[in-house]
Amino acid sequence: MLHAFRVALLLLVGFAAMAAQAADPRPGTLSDQQLLQFMTPSAEPQGRCGTPYATELQARGLELVAPALAEAADDTLYYNTPEGHFVILYKATGTNSVDPTDEDGSGVPDYVELTGSACERSWSVEVDSLGFTGPDLGGERYVVSTIFGLSFFGLTNVDPSSPGGSNIRIRYNMAPFCTGAADPAICEVNALLVTIAHEFKHAIQIASGWDLYQVGGWIELDATWIEDIVFDDSNDYYRFIAVGTSPFLAPQVTLVDASYEDCTWQHYLSENWGSDFILDYDAELVAGLPGQAAQVAFLNVATDRGLDWGELWGNYAVATYLSGIRAVDGWVFEEGEFYPQAVTVSIPGLPHTPPQRTLSDMAMVFYQFDSAGSGETGQISVDFSGGAAIPWTLRAVFQRADETMIVPIEVVGGIASFRSSQLIEDYDRVGVILGNSQVPPVNVTSGAYSIAFDLQTVPNQATSMGGFKGRFRRQSGN
Repeated sequence: MLHAFRVALLLLVGFAAMAAQAADPRPGTLSDQQLLQFMTPSAEPQGRCGTPYATELQARGLELVAPALAEAADDTLYYNTPEGHFVILYKATGTNSVDPTDEDGSGVPDYVELTGSACERSWSVEVDSLGFTGPDLGGERYVVSTIFGLSFFGLTNVDPSSPGGSNIRIRYNMAPFCTGAADPAICEVNALLVTIAHEFKHAIQIASGWDLYQVGGWIELDATWIEDIVFDDSNDYYRFIAVGTSPFLAPQVTLVDASYEDCTWQHYLSENWGSDFILDYDAELVAGLPGQAAQVAFLNVATDRGLDWGELWGNYAVATYLSGIRAVDGWVFEEGEFYPQAVTVSIPGLPHTPPQRTLSDMAMVFYQFDSAGSGETGQISVDFSGGAAIPWTLRAVFQRADETMIVPIEVVGGIASFRSSQLIEDYDRVGVILGNSQVPPVNVTSGAYSIAFDLQTVPNQATSMGGFKGRFRRQSGN
């Protein structure tokens, strides 16, 4: 265990090789009794981050029982990080005590030293480097307690009496979250590191003025995104984007219901326009509280930057489609080849007219025709009809091993008619990417649409037009 701690701390290597989890229950859907039960010690993992549940408890005027809180006691030990920002509370023996291994003979368990180092790294990256607002400590230290036995990775608790206005609780070990991992020791280290980065982002949200209760699942999207920024090679967020409600496996689910599995939304924004986009979002979100929804803050930032929201959303949909074996090296997403293969609606043959469907605001759907080996030849055509008031986005993606061509399809008044200039026999697959870029100020709506695909034969045309060879071209402004 100790060797794994040191390797992870110094090299930050290894994947969290754990199967994807089901989505956690939404705090607001639980009764008081269910919520309190959910927040009691358990031998099995209860959820990922306890912060939304602690926030829900506070909003309802409920309190955690003493065993769940695990407050400091007479046998509590304290470790002050050398850099000066944090004090780590821990126990060496008894319930909720950390692994006592102390390989360097410092007198402090390695688990505690690693916790302190990860906390300071999180402060260095999130505050000093990226520029987010750190907790105002007033000359004191931010409190992080490992005397925590709930079956969450950790939680951040709003507490005006604590330095910085909050405190963090991290599990005394991460073993419950690494059952079945290829290397449990490395998995446990990665889980500890990213949990600290995640929970410290919650502390930053509180320090910045976020209303955690109103913002809802967006707090988890934001905190899961930062994990990969602080500890890039841990890749622990892969376990979340493999959940069945992620944009890859359920692209038709609105982003407004944001949570952990939607973190690649902020990867897309930061990889295209830098972390400053997320900083601007942070400021816009706080400025719009209490009435403005989180998704509107994203729209406002894009507008202030002169970005076309429809183009932004359409390209995000394409980026999500280009995952797994469809990933294009060097383009968003940077780690797309390791992401789940985006789920598509199959076009079994041409012509093909699927049943009329609806698509929610801030959602997308991917149609795909596997042209390789189909025996079909010619040019694909697409006819689309949808609500005139809906800001639809439509793209055609032609792909083979050495080429990815993306063709925007103009939708005017809810109508589009497209005939490709590419021959489908020149490509392995053709994707048609439909998005609804509407940003709802409050409640999510949906738009009905019809789409039809056909094939136009082209006599004596032997080759297609050229495309983006090898590496897909980045958007302008990157």
